[in-house]
Amino acid sequence: MAFFAKILSVLMSALLSINLYFTYSANEKQNVDPGQYKNVIIMIGDGMGYNHLRWMEKEYGVKANIFSMADHIGSSQTRSSSAAVTDSAAGGTALACATRTTNSAIGVFPQDQLAVTYYAMNLSEYAHSTGRMSGVVTSDDNSGATPASFSAHVFDRGEKEEITRQQIEESNLDLIWA
Repeated sequence: MAFFAKILSVLMSALLSINLYFTYSANEKQNVDPGQYKNVIIMIGDGMGYNHLRWMEKEYGVKANIFSMADHIGSSQTRSSSAAVTDSAAGGTALACATRTTNSAIGVFPQDQLAVTYYAMNLSEYAHSTGRMSGVVTSDDNSGATPASFSAHVFDRGEKEEITRQQIEESNLDLIWA
């Protein structure tokens, strides 16, 4: 049953991204100002890079991914504040909160990892503060490091119960689906 749920979430993400691509392409041709968009979908291929996509295209001979079909794509190089190799928690925090943190930490500043004073606002919290809805759809566990970066603040990514509690009680997410 869990296998089918994960397949369904991946398919839904793919359908949403294809819809976003065609909507963006149609509006681009009409010279519509991109600033008027009120909805944003961020898709993260955790651990995936352009080399993986190019290999897939070369291996199968088709441009089968949304990144290849889009007129404009972006990328982000994230780094941990504590190590040469960044883990998913620090990388996810960089994407979700626009700040570096130490490996294993989620949504907290490196100088105040216990969030005694304050914590980094993530994109989901920002969306909520501006009256927008937000959600997290993942093929990982909800408490996985990357999805948690958009919905929780903990010193250690292993605090799965605390992450889940924050997602349910504090995050104001309108949707969370794994």
